[in-house]
Amino acid sequence: MSDKADASIGLSPASLAPTPSTANTFKAKAFDSIVAADVIDIDRLKEYAWGGIPDVHRSQAWQHLLGYLPLDASLRAASLKRKRSEYKHLTNAFFAGDHSTRTHEERETIRQIRADVPRTNPTLPFFQDPRVRKCLERLLITWASRFLATSYVQGMNDLVAVLLLVFLKDHAKPLGGDIISDEVIWMVEADCYWCFTNLVQRVQDRFTPKQIGLHDTINTLENVLKKADRELWRHFQETSVHMLHVATRWMICFLARELPLNATVRLWDTYFSDEDGFEGLHVYVCATLLHRERSELLLMNHDELLRRFSQGGFVLSRLDVEEILAQAHIWKSTLDESELLDPGNKEISDECYEQKQVVVESALPEIMTLIDYM
Repeated sequence: MSDKADASIGLSPASLAPTPSTANTFKAKAFDSIVAADVIDIDRLKEYAWGGIPDVHRSQAWQHLLGYLPLDASLRAASLKRKRSEYKHLTNAFFAGDHSTRTHEERETIRQIRADVPRTNPTLPFFQDPRVRKCLERLLITWASRFLATSYVQGMNDLVAVLLLVFLKDHAKPLGGDIISDEVIWMVEADCYWCFTNLVQRVQDRFTPKQIGLHDTINTLENVLKKADRELWRHFQETSVHMLHVATRWMICFLARELPLNATVRLWDTYFSDEDGFEGLHVYVCATLLHRERSELLLMNHDELLRRFSQGGFVLSRLDVEEILAQAHIWKSTLDESELLDPGNKEISDECYEQKQVVVESALPEIMTLIDYM
């Protein structure tokens, strides 16, 4: 990294304002106790994190929940030093090398990453800073070059962006405001790389060439909606709007593009604390979002629905997120998942379901373009 002086990187726009203070609440004191322990009780951390993590503890908590930061405090400094050094070696091998020796596919991946980085949260000053953009580019190219079987999929930049924001904010506070040194940015980039790697491992089947996990989760979402809000599900069928049109981006970006950043961060608190968060619970959150907008969606035709889901997000407050998580948890606890995943169930199967796999296979190439920024 360069020896440039510390510089502002725009960590203070209104959309990144901290969530309401919990400094004097029982929950905040409980988190203080949890993270101060010599060896963190991961089960207790998950229990409290499910309901939201105080801003001051979020970065550390996420790194524990992702299995990156050791629970034993005596091991953390050495572990961080080793992982950050390893990341530097990886960037030297996969980012700083001669790109002319790469295959055509690798060069195309790099081209796509470099096109996507400037499009990442373009309205926020934080993501327009050249150092932040370089972090995203270097991290994604290094990761994609190392994991060729999975490689880069559009939307991964949004996942890294959320991690980068949370981890950098944690370092900005003790420095006063948003002044962060190059050295700190480098350390945070390394931490993001390893946390992103662990996150992708949880949902890897969504990013493999056949995207089996993506198909499965979208099918499950359709089945959940059919049981939870049959009228809305039928409206999608009658307007020929498949769940692939609706939720492909949701299942890859985990709503990072659809929600305000504060809402995304709060949602991910729960996802990280729940073993099934990014898989099962996320599907029910998506179904809940659709159900909340049913009155408007039921009035839309095919073209209007496609525009709604290709361009529009959700304007949510923190309270909205809490209500959505509560509803999603209730549905996940009460709807029989074995029935949802069973194509032979009479409640789920009809003439539309019989054609599902044909529709999915034929529509996927077209639908994947919805993830693109252009």
